[in-house]
Formats: sequence, structure tokens, C-alpha cells
Amino acid sequence: LVSDWSSTCALPISPLPTLHTLALDGCQVQSLPALQLRSASLRVLMLRGNEIQRVEGLDEVPSLTELYLDRNKLRSVDEPGLYGVPNLTTLSLTENFLRSLDGLRGLRALARLHVGSNRVADLEEVDKLKALESLSELICQGNAMARKPVYRSTVLYRLPGLAVLDGRRITPEERDKAAAVFEAPPPGIYLAAAAALPPSSFP
Repeated sequence: LVSDWSSTCALPISPLPTLHTLALDGCQVQSLPALQLRSASLRVLMLRGNEIQRVEGLDEVPSLTELYLDRNKLRSVDEPGLYGVPNLTTLSLTENFLRSLDGLRGLRALARLHVGSNRVADLEEVDKLKALESLSELICQGNAMARKPVYRSTVLYRLPGLAVLDGRRITPEERDKAAAVFEAPPPGIYLAAAAALPPSSFP
């Protein structure tokens, strides 16, 4: 019975029907298909510090719940590459070269997403995570968008289901402040409304 295994970097990986955790950190893996992963029991896959450029080759690990691809060479995530892992609850893509948050909307079970220290600059990318109904923890620090003054308020407002952002638990007070920022009437609206009122009949 094999439940946990840290490989000596020999590829491909032989089919191991009872494998639960596979750690291949720092093994100079260049592609996921090269691993020929086939395991109905695999839950945790660690591939940090490799040379992987695309998320693919996961069609035969349907029970996977945790995937760690930190410190690879990913520039984007193609949505079809994640079709085979619908039960994924943790996805860590820290320290890659991502410029967008595309390709993740199909991960309805995803609870924890770590995309810190990438190259995401536009705060509008956060809207692409709205489809992740189970998302409760998000790490984006280290991206250009996280340095913008309204970053935290924007994320809290657009992703109201979050409980933790960048390692800090979100408080009710923070949520209220974010709502006040984005739901406040535009400047001058009261003046415009007052100007539209009919003249007063009182002397």
C-alpha cells in the first residue's frame, strides 16, 4: 500500500492505484503530460520549482484536490487543462509569470487560490474569480494590482464570499468600508438633484 511518495525524479511515474500524495518539487519537470499521471486515488500533487509552462495532462487524476505549481514558468492557465480536476479545492500558482486570472472559472469547488508574486496588473482581473462560488481564501500580494490604493477594498467588494485575503482575515468593518466606497453616490449627485427641484413656494 502506497499512500504518500516523494519521487527521486524518475519519469514517467508508474501507475500507483493507491497513491494519495505525490511530491516532485525541484525535479526539473518540463511538462505535466510527461509524468503520465494515472491514479484515481491521488489527492495532492506538488510540483513546485520545476520548468512547467502549461497546465495540462490532469485528465486521469479525477480525485485531485490540491495542486501546487509554485515557481514554474506558467504564463497563463488554459481552462481545458483543468477540466479533469473538478474537485480541486486548493490551487497554488505563486511565483510564475501570469498576467491574467483566466482559465479558472470552471473550478467550482476551489476554496484556496494562491497567485501571489505574478505579473497581474489590472484589478479588473478579480472579476474573473466571481464564478468561483466556494472561494474563501485568496493570495494576490506581490502582483502590481496589489499595490494599488483601492486593491483590498476592490477585492472585498467584488468577492464578498472571501474570508481571508493575503493571509489576513477579513473583518465585518472592512466589508462595510468597502461597500461604502463602491456604493456611495458619485460626487455632485446631491447638487444635481437639488438643481432639478422646482422653485420653492415659500417666501
